[in-house]
Amino acid sequence: MNPLPQMIYKTGCVEVEKTVFMAYRRNLTVVNYELKNTDETVLTVTPIQTCRDIHA
Repeated sequence: MNPLPQMIYKTGCVEVEKTVFMAYRRNLTVVNYELKNTDETVLTVTPIQTCRDIHA
């Protein structure tokens, strides 16, 4: 049993496993993607972030 949040997405014969981890007392989030059941599939991830003041 994995204590981290884990999502599994399936489409056709491709399975993507996504795990999220937030570090304690740090401004850090780790998102891990793992491709399963595939040899030739390429996953491209483009992070989107906002940089604005907390009071904005």
